[in-house]
Amino acid sequence: MTSFGTVSEIKQSCCATWQHPAARLLLGDHLHPGGRALTETAIDATCAGAGDIVLDVGCGHGSSVRLMRERGISAVGIDLSEPAAREASLEGSVLVGDGECLPLSPGSFDGALAECVVSLFIDKVRALGELNKVLKPGSRVVISDVVVEEPLDPVIDGTAAWSCCIGGAVSREEYVRLLSGAGFVTIEAGDQSEALVATIQQVRRRLSLLEMTAAVGQANLEDFGVSSGVLERARDIAAILIDEVRRGALGYILITARKPWGDGAGAVA
Repeated sequence: MTSFGTVSEIKQSCCATWQHPAARLLLGDHLHPGGRALTETAIDATCAGAGDIVLDVGCGHGSSVRLMRERGISAVGIDLSEPAAREASLEGSVLVGDGECLPLSPGSFDGALAECVVSLFIDKVRALGELNKVLKPGSRVVISDVVVEEPLDPVIDGTAAWSCCIGGAVSREEYVRLLSGAGFVTIEAGDQSEALVATIQQVRRRLSLLEMTAAVGQANLEDFGVSSGVLERARDIAAILIDEVRRGALGYILITARKPWGDGAGAVA
């Protein structure tokens, strides 16, 4: 049990949030800040090439699996949501599974991506340990995720906050510490907070557009599983989130870490 609910409730909420029909409408196919461009940057950071095997943890609908396949990389996706994994399987090899208990052979991957997913894990130590286990020595994991550097506005709370990558987010320093504890050496931790701002602003614009089209009868909010009250609250929270980013309490980073050839851990190089 956590302050955000039981483990089962949180995991079910995460699956429901990212499978909700409004998620892709508001965020686009890549479902995370930075979209395709940041995914391309993340793939580059893995240093994986044609023929390499790269794991995409929390692969969602398979957009990153598709991009890696287009590069000749043998991508393997895994997602807790069975419907998402089923859709992603159209893009390549995808499994249904929990990132905190990977059903994969040790030392079998040349790299890994974890885009906006580590923040969703309840047991981050275990999840990162699982990643270390399945990676080959010398290979890289690239994580893009929300960071929380200071206490946030109390309105940003509850299970929904966790499933939106905020409730379970930690600070940049804590991500580096967790990676080190899992046996990784952090190579780089770059700020991508402007991508987060751009995504929130996009969501606000699309919420307004959805509300306007519904008002003139060109869209039915029920088709997207939302109500006018939900839209209004979402716009208010989006405005608060932008304020939190601007004051440095909330942000987004891209972390590249490497599994050492031998034993040992490290910090930012």
